[in-house]
Amino acid sequence: MSERDQVIHRATGGPLEVILWREPDGSISLTIDDYWQFISRDEHVFHEVLVDPAMIAAASTRRVLILGGGDGLVARNVLRYPGVEAVVLVDYDPQVTSMALEVPELVELSEGSLHDPRVELIHADALAFVADPSLGGTREPGGLFDVVICDFPAPAHERYAPLFEAPLYAQIAARCTREAPVSVQVSVDAPDFWPILAAVGESFPELEPRVANLAVDQGPGEDGDWASFILASRAPLEARRALAPQARFLAEHPPSSLVVVNRSGADFETR
Repeated sequence: MSERDQVIHRATGGPLEVILWREPDGSISLTIDDYWQFISRDEHVFHEVLVDPAMIAAASTRRVLILGGGDGLVARNVLRYPGVEAVVLVDYDPQVTSMALEVPELVELSEGSLHDPRVELIHADALAFVADPSLGGTREPGGLFDVVICDFPAPAHERYAPLFEAPLYAQIAARCTREAPVSVQVSVDAPDFWPILAAVGESFPELEPRVANLAVDQGPGEDGDWASFILASRAPLEARRALAPQARFLAEHPPSSLVVVNRSGADFETR
């Protein structure tokens, strides 16, 4: 057995195969159906770029909807901000949320976010959830959300394609306030990114696409593990509160420095 094959936790009883691994350097990583999800040594980069710009721009942080994110890492970052009263987390596979609730290594990494009483877990398909206005969490059924974070799997497989198409974002628009920021992790190359940006923009015309190198030991222009994101809203996007003090990557790389300025082409261009 290689060092990479050290399994901390394996769950195969549900719709997906979920494995938490121990890496040779002591980091932990998560795979779902053999697709890499995160590695602990640099996941803070991904989750800060996905979550924190939305929380900074939100007119209110009272009610937050997380679609995906069953590992608790998005919720961790959300809960770092003042004013959060309710977080509704919708994830398809209870195996993932169970891991975040029970496996000590992931509980520690997520700062126990899923144990926070403000977090309500709903095990459902994101498409079905946003399509039903009566579903808004048991504490405020049908209520509108002030922030929406979409931590979907990258659209590498055709079964995930509907998560990045215009109808979903039209339904999300009906579930959130006009001022709500909506953040989406996309993580595809530029040519495949532009149609997704356009799809989101049909419902949320204020757009801030971003890219970030998740390899913390590499700089701009170097090869690395690059991820792409969309921050969108129906209202102008502007900073309304300070960055969470726990932020590391964005403390050194302001969100504005990661914004993509082009809207076509084979590569991303940043400011």
